[in-house]
Amino acid sequence: MSIDRVFAVAFPLFYVQINFHLYIICHLIIIFIFAILMFYIQIMSVFEHPNYPVTGNLADIFGLPAYFDTRIAFSLFLIFSIFLHLLVAILAKYKGDMANEKMRKLHLSLSLIIFVNIGGYFTFNIAILITKLVIPMFPVMIWYLSAYFGILLNLSSAVNAPILYINSSDYNNAYKKEFNKIKLFFNKYRSNINKTNRIRSINNTTMYP
Repeated sequence: MSIDRVFAVAFPLFYVQINFHLYIICHLIIIFIFAILMFYIQIMSVFEHPNYPVTGNLADIFGLPAYFDTRIAFSLFLIFSIFLHLLVAILAKYKGDMANEKMRKLHLSLSLIIFVNIGGYFTFNIAILITKLVIPMFPVMIWYLSAYFGILLNLSSAVNAPILYINSSDYNNAYKKEFNKIKLFFNKYRSNINKTNRIRSINNTTMYP
């Protein structure tokens, strides 16, 4: 997504001519390959340490000794993402009109996403990595760290949608459209229940006058 925003701001004429179907597929393939690689590293660690004690928490897998800590890779990608978001902000400032309300909201969104959303993931990974250097890691400690730092992670991951909803008219309209679909679905569901109850009431009245 960070690379996509850089393309959109830096090369707007090229961006509108992209074959978005192929473009999105390429993004998904890259993400899939990265996910498979990280999964392979973790699974190999599990097979190499079959008797490693666990608490049953999903975070146990990150405490296993491995030849490569996947959190380092995630942290590097997050640093790269932060850099790209900053680049988008700089390009938008010098290529756009900062007096424009839409541009000001773009800068506000980018700032909040960097410091709150991406920053939360980055802080989580760095906090775990630093703690591993200071405190001996064992399953119960991993569970505690994941629980406490996970609060920060979940909060940071949840704010992306509100940030875009408040500061982006396009996202605002998209969210309202989807919420209206959900509202329409529940209204139809409620209407069907009311019709069913009325039919049952009429049938009961007919059977037992």
